[in-house]
Amino acid sequence: MRIVILFSFLSIAIFGKAQVHPQLGARSYGMGNTSLCADDVWSVYNNPGAFGLMEKTSLGASAENRFLVKQLSSQALAFGFHPSKGGNMGIHFQQYGFELYRELNGGFTYGMKLFDNFSAGVSINYHGVFLAENYGSKIRHQPL
Repeated sequence: MRIVILFSFLSIAIFGKAQVHPQLGARSYGMGNTSLCADDVWSVYNNPGAFGLMEKTSLGASAENRFLVKQLSSQALAFGFHPSKGGNMGIHFQQYGFELYRELNGGFTYGMKLFDNFSAGVSINYHGVFLAENYGSKIRHQPL
């Protein structure tokens, strides 16, 4: 019985996901949508803590067209500024969908290197979901 419970917890930990936004950037895609330790410009979106380790000002743009269906397309833009003193500041924007269903995601990020291999970051995000203009706004009566 213990083996069954252990296997259940491990399978949930390995395969379970709950409302996880896709990772952005070619480096993340190449690593199977993982970017925990990546310290490039896309960490402004993927991992604000690692954003503090970025060593130069960078700009990134991404476009994805899943399964060659334009309704599943995603576009993103990220900018990370590395000043000579203090932490890194960044901004990111992502759009997914088409005119009947669209998700917009954007935000500001600040990350700071505290020690050699330790950094911290904070991000303020906006997430908007937009549906077709008449969705849910009209009440329709069915004749009996």
